[in-house]
Amino acid sequence: MDKVFFYGMLQDIPLLETVLGHGLDTQSVSSAFMQGHALFSDNALFIPHPVKNAGSQIKGVVVAGLAPGDILRLDFFMGGFGMALRRAEVLPEAHAKGPSVRVVTYFPDELPRPSGKAWTLKEWQLNWRELALQAAKEAMMYYTRITARELSRRMPFIYNRAAASLRAKHDTRTPTRGREMLRSDVEILSHTIPYSNFFTMQEFDLKYRRFDGKISGQVARAAFTGFDAVIVLPYDPVSDRVLLVEQLRFGSFARGALHPWSLEPVAGHIDLGETPEQSAFRETREEAAIELTELIPISRSYPSPGCSTEYYYIFAGLCELGNKRDGLAGLPSENEDIRYHVLSFDQLMALVDSFEAENGPLVLAALWLARNRDRLRDGRSEGA
Repeated sequence: MDKVFFYGMLQDIPLLETVLGHGLDTQSVSSAFMQGHALFSDNALFIPHPVKNAGSQIKGVVVAGLAPGDILRLDFFMGGFGMALRRAEVLPEAHAKGPSVRVVTYFPDELPRPSGKAWTLKEWQLNWRELALQAAKEAMMYYTRITARELSRRMPFIYNRAAASLRAKHDTRTPTRGREMLRSDVEILSHTIPYSNFFTMQEFDLKYRRFDGKISGQVARAAFTGFDAVIVLPYDPVSDRVLLVEQLRFGSFARGALHPWSLEPVAGHIDLGETPEQSAFRETREEAAIELTELIPISRSYPSPGCSTEYYYIFAGLCELGNKRDGLAGLPSENEDIRYHVLSFDQLMALVDSFEAENGPLVLAALWLARNRDRLRDGRSEGA
């Protein structure tokens, strides 16, 4: 097989080995430079795109001795970003005038014009390498199961699931009661993803340490794999009113509900590169057409940890609803059809008392508001 030149994120050897499914012999890897090109990045997945740029060069690595099966795996992964193998020439040293080396490398069909900002390996490794490694592990589980075109469609979902997994991994708070055992007390015997699209289903065979210290027998478990989400209850302490949104919810529909439209707080998935707080402000603008003045944390929790990975960051969002009336909102680009309702606090609690509030985060946020309403109306938002 021809020597392959890797630039951008795939010059990172741990990521390249993840895609290949095996380690590399260090003697097969050497530095190289492609003249007349530069790397820029302006998309949500932080993937650089090469552009023609006289006087610039792309630094990368040349790998020799890759097998045909390696190339098939690389074609699948890079096809997920719209790239395919092209012939090229590189130099073994920066700005060298010596003989070039013929290689193949992954390029898009058409080179775009420079846009976004210059991409650097150092910045990517600092900010996005862990995310890319996590996403690549899931992506390569679909090799031979789906096409590269289908992988391209799923990539944003894969990256969002990877981001959620990393938030969980980096939550290092020390429990104050129970929960002494760690993830390392679970032994994974097998792990498969029998279904994947917008959401996925993961299946595990595993053993775990029991409370008596013994290791359990083998058990089979499955989990619905979603995303991390923000949930915001907009509240105006001056007028003592809240805003709820209404939309068709397919969980209710699939269960057979006669009225599958749900009343709930503002909610949405956390986009890549966003903090939960940034997402909360954005989603409130999109779904309710209002601007929040302050966010107050209510809860960080799993709604159904027995079978779902979904994790909610729930906030109260202080705002002005004095002249706000019911209306329509939502992003057509996301097929959102949303109606919002402005209710008094008493009307909100009546929905809770009558069990008409069937959305769990809404009930939780309403009960939190009932407990904290007086201090919010007194202008004391601290100490949440």
